[in-house]
Amino acid sequence: MRAGACLAADASFDVSFDTLLARGAAEREQGNLTLAIDALRAAQALAVGDVQRRQAATELGASLLQARRLEQADAPLHAAYAMAQGQDRARAALALGNLAQLRKQPDAARQAYAEAERLAGGDAGLAL
Repeated sequence: MRAGACLAADASFDVSFDTLLARGAAEREQGNLTLAIDALRAAQALAVGDVQRRQAATELGASLLQARRLEQADAPLHAAYAMAQGQDRARAALALGNLAQLRKQPDAARQAYAEAERLAGGDAGLAL
C-alpha cells in the first residue's frame, strides 16, 4: 500500500497538498523522519504544477538526506535543483553539497557548495 493511501485511510486527516507538505516538514523538524517521508511522498503524488513539484521534491529530498537514505535522496534533490531559481536553487545546491559530502565525494561537494554560495548572493541564511 502506498504511503499516501495509508494517510488517506484516516478520514480525519486532511490529504491536501499543502497540509501534507506542512505535516512532512513539521515531522522532519521533530525528528520523525519516517512520518515525514510518508507525508512528503503523499504530497509529491498530489503535486500539481512546477511550484508544488519543486516544494515536494525539496522537502522530500531533505528528509531522505536527513534519514541518510542517500540513494533515495539523489533524485528529488536533483529535481528540486533543476526546477528552482534564486535562493531556492541555492538551498537545493547546498543540500546537494551535503549529499556529496555524505557520499564522500569532496570534489562534487565543493562544486555544489560554491554554486550555493554564488547563488545565495550574500544571504546570511544561506551562508556556508
